[in-house]
Amino acid sequence: MSKLLGCPFCGKKPEMSQREDGCNDLGQYIAYHTISCNRCGIYITKISRFFLVEGSVVFKVNGYEECIEAWNRRADNGTVC
Repeated sequence: MSKLLGCPFCGKKPEMSQREDGCNDLGQYIAYHTISCNRCGIYITKISRFFLVEGSVVFKVNGYEECIEAWNRRADNGTVC
């Protein structure tokens, strides 16, 4: 897991939350990951999509890591949106 940086606008420590939607008709699980700053009111949300195969999680999309990566992106770090 990557370290979560402070808010890109005010530097305040962000909060991370997760909400699950359960399993759909295809046996795919959905979870929403949100990182937010309560001071600035900004947030980013990414979706995880995964299956359980013999008791192990197999990600189709790992929204948890994508959310952290997007939150930590800064204009001067060479990453293009």
